[in-house]
Amino acid sequence: MPDYFHEAAQKSAAVASGACIYNPAKHYILPEGDFIKSIRNSARQIGCRVADSLFLYRHNFSKAFVLAYWVPECIDVKAMCEVFLFEENPNEITKKPLPTKDEIIEALRPRLDRQRELLRALKEEDYEENKTKNQKAENTEAYAHHLRLEGMEEEAEAVSSKMAPVAFPKGVSL
Repeated sequence: MPDYFHEAAQKSAAVASGACIYNPAKHYILPEGDFIKSIRNSARQIGCRVADSLFLYRHNFSKAFVLAYWVPECIDVKAMCEVFLFEENPNEITKKPLPTKDEIIEALRPRLDRQRELLRALKEEDYEENKTKNQKAENTEAYAHHLRLEGMEEEAEAVSSKMAPVAFPKGVSL
């Protein structure tokens, strides 16, 4: 595979993972200061796998300061994930609005883990919603069957075709 295609595949993988591609025209990496050293130390204490690749950069267009880390999976392309955004340089703020240790832990968790958790939660929500719908459908059909047994064919057909509303008191089913 030519280098061009390999690099393009790496860029696509980086962007798909939520990273952005480093561009020296847009991103100015700041020299290490007390802020980044403190954040790295806190990240190491929690066992963060990207602690040593944390850095601070200034976005040349928006003038914002960003705490980010290099994406280790991208070897041939410099890809980075942004963690926190600051309006001022955190190294120069006297009353630093530094993130808490819990915020650092949450922000530095791999994005894939967060995406998996989100997908699992959505699947559980869909399962519960479908379970409720299925239960209602089963109750409706059971009621229609009961009406047929009572000789009320027209009413049973109206219930089955959802032409007649069916409501059961909470906790009561057929």
